[in-house]
Amino acid sequence: MISLKHGRFSARAVGADEVIARLLIPVNANITAGGIQYNNLFYECDPEIASGVRVFGRTTCEARIDDNCVDYIYVRFDKNSIFKKHYLLKKRDVFKGKAHLDTDVMADWVDTQKEINLFTLDSLSNINNKDEFNRKGNERLNEIYESRRVHGKDIKKNRKNELDSLGRTHVANGRSEPLLPSSSNVLLLPGREENKDG
Repeated sequence: MISLKHGRFSARAVGADEVIARLLIPVNANITAGGIQYNNLFYECDPEIASGVRVFGRTTCEARIDDNCVDYIYVRFDKNSIFKKHYLLKKRDVFKGKAHLDTDVMADWVDTQKEINLFTLDSLSNINNKDEFNRKGNERLNEIYESRRVHGKDIKKNRKNELDSLGRTHVANGRSEPLLPSSSNVLLLPGREENKDG
């Protein structure tokens, strides 16, 4: 048995946040000028830490998350410090009370919608040019239809004039009828019965 009289013992008091944080899933978070970032979520950050990040750029820190709730995250900035609880920023309140998996699904859906409906400066200029394209296209179509109208105008009259010039019609009661060739020019082909005899 070890005597407590000669043994040495050291301990420190820890808060509830530290105990809970050590039981949760360890992850890495980024400290940005806009706050502490984990995936698509931003959490509040101390102003002096955020100002340091503005000078030195983005840094990473150890964090602990509760998979079932995105409302808060436990973060410590170095190995010797304790975990502190940081709450979700107001601008991300749409995710409040949801699980991390749900927020990932929502973020993926938003990303796919952005890819499908990609809106850039080029697409904006295309929208502005769309009316011009439509106007030019309609002008071209009208030119094509005009040339077809001119080409197909007075077809009956043109046909009659052509047949008159060839002498193949005579006009009776204002209607043109084609003249049939005389019977001397018609050749009779042998029928079925004549083929059997021959």
